[in-house]
Amino acid sequence: MRFAVIVSKKDEAGQNIKQHIACPENAFLVEIEKDTIYFDEADLLQADILIFATRHQSESKEKTLSLHFPGNFSDPKFGGTKAKFPKAPASFAKQMFANLAEAGEGTEYKVTMEATHHGPTLAKPCIFIEIGSAPDQWRDGSAGKKIAGVIRKTILELQPRKHEVALGFGGTHYCAGFNKIELSENVAMGHICPKYNVSVLTKEIIHEMMASTVEHVDYALLDWKGLTSADRQHITGILSEIGLPWKKL
Repeated sequence: MRFAVIVSKKDEAGQNIKQHIACPENAFLVEIEKDTIYFDEADLLQADILIFATRHQSESKEKTLSLHFPGNFSDPKFGGTKAKFPKAPASFAKQMFANLAEAGEGTEYKVTMEATHHGPTLAKPCIFIEIGSAPDQWRDGSAGKKIAGVIRKTILELQPRKHEVALGFGGTHYCAGFNKIELSENVAMGHICPKYNVSVLTKEIIHEMMASTVEHVDYALLDWKGLTSADRQHITGILSEIGLPWKKL
């Protein structure tokens, strides 16, 4: 399996990570001119999984090390296509998140998954790993070194493992409940729809989430307390209609 690590010349965090990355033999670094969320040349890369190493930005400016899958539930504001998702390499992400959590121990950085959001929409499996959430963190060499180390370690130590694979629904953008599952259970999370996007879900979108996961999706996990009563009814109705089992988080 081959991996492409993609950074943008416009991205301070990506440039920081680039300074520390040492790609294994089955991986290579790609530097692009445009922002990673608008990357549309994946077909030209001889890689099985694309790893976008980028910045994360938020108003809170909280120090974070995060990862997530790209994709859009509604009209795209930051690249990609409406109601479309690249394939999520759930097992790879689970192993990467475990390594990220280990790297973040003893630091001021919060380690978290994020819900599926933004572009690009690509045919190849891909994942974003990010430094957040403000310029001081994007330029933090220690954070760049940790992300680079996580990328290298995950590629070098990647093993085929059998996990239950689940889609996530509900909760906040930062997936507190799903973080715990990813780290402590034999479950690999695929695409995650946070509570602020639940209202736009349709049978077609959930089918697309399932089809856009590398592994077979076994069931849906619902962050029950992170959903309104109306949201619960909406989601469980669709899941029952399409025949996808579900569990409460």
